[in-house]
Amino acid sequence: MSLINTKKKYRKLITSGCSFSTGFASGEQASWGYVLAQKLQCEHANLGGVGNSNYNIMANLVNYCESNDLQDCCVGVQWTNYDRREFWRGDIDCYFSFGASALTNSDSNNRPKHFDTILDNFEFFDDIWFNRKENLIRNVHFIILVTSYLKSKGIDFIMFEGIGSLADVYIDPLEEKSPFAQDVLISKPFIESLLKDPHFFPWYGDMNNYMDKSDLFDSEANGGHPNLEFVEWWCDQMYAYCDSKDGYIN
Repeated sequence: MSLINTKKKYRKLITSGCSFSTGFASGEQASWGYVLAQKLQCEHANLGGVGNSNYNIMANLVNYCESNDLQDCCVGVQWTNYDRREFWRGDIDCYFSFGASALTNSDSNNRPKHFDTILDNFEFFDDIWFNRKENLIRNVHFIILVTSYLKSKGIDFIMFEGIGSLADVYIDPLEEKSPFAQDVLISKPFIESLLKDPHFFPWYGDMNNYMDKSDLFDSEANGGHPNLEFVEWWCDQMYAYCDSKDGYIN
């Protein structure tokens, strides 16, 4: 197990993320996974999906890894907004993920009937689904689970935060707390320790925040998503980071 090694010959790069990983309107060849795979001279399997929550990003990756030959494969993970949720939809027999803004902004033609129920009872759902502390705890769990899973499988990988950073929304633990509160998981020291794992690409923070300030970003080129020019630069930087580590992690 190590960071992706630029000197190693991989058969395939498997990437998982939200719409920031799909290439969006510009298509697969504008996705960061495709561009990075070209640099690694290997195939690409893109598990990114529009609106994916971090749960779906985790579940899609593990499902793929358990269902396919992983010999000579490496993995890239792009984490998304920490406040995205999911619920089970029996009509499509899978989890459906969404952010709070989608409840009112969703296209009426594709709007799940469940949204009306959620809105009619928003005070209830707001407390249990969009509670900042709960959202932080569950997303820390996802990062721990994916990191531990990939390490246990001996898979080389790299991760980065795509939309927002947990480092910006941490909550300092209260002095008096329940032993079951899991407050340490959302403290600044613990979250910083997660993000300092060498498998996390550390140079620029989350992609969206840096992209918005970059001269390479054209907000009209790809529906507000990473455009190819910025993606190529981002992948150059990730490749350079991996190359600087020579794939080795203590």
